[in-house]
Amino acid sequence: MRSAWQQQEHVSYCFYGSKRTMMLEIFNNSNSPFYRFGQVIFMDKIAKEDWIPFITSSFEKTGKKCSAEYASRICDIVECHSWYLQQLCYFIWSYTDDEVDEDSYNRGLRQTLNINTPMFQNDTENLSQSQIEMLRAISNGETKLSSEDVKHRYSLGNPNTITKNKLALVKRDILDNDKGILTFIDPLYRIWLKG
Repeated sequence: MRSAWQQQEHVSYCFYGSKRTMMLEIFNNSNSPFYRFGQVIFMDKIAKEDWIPFITSSFEKTGKKCSAEYASRICDIVECHSWYLQQLCYFIWSYTDDEVDEDSYNRGLRQTLNINTPMFQNDTENLSQSQIEMLRAISNGETKLSSEDVKHRYSLGNPNTITKNKLALVKRDILDNDKGILTFIDPLYRIWLKG
């Protein structure tokens, strides 16, 4: 592909994805055919303030109503993750007769989780038990993974195991480590793990 693309003129290509480590590997690994092929640009998520009018107007165009409150909840639950936001909106829309209510919101969320469950199961099957427990701890809001209480409650292992698991989960693009704060890259996976 690279050799064919290098022959083309007046053409631009855009590769995009939410798996930061994988994207960096494609363009920054000297063994990759796309090594230094183009610029790597990190983009912020679309802001909630921009999503809310988009969601409400999109429902209105089809003769249905989604209040700003529900649009806000949709943004919050998927942390403005574009793919999941649109998927969740579609399922909520499909369960809505006239106006989004608690039932259509909850049914849409359940359907979104159900449709993604095989992917989450596959991701989880490839993890060790202590890695799964670490993810559960983080999904439950735990921040002090090395504290005796948290280590014991979630069977996280010794400090060396905790450090190795953090690094492994970041490398696998499951967690992001921003200045020592671990967060899920995939907000729906976090919800799914909480069960």
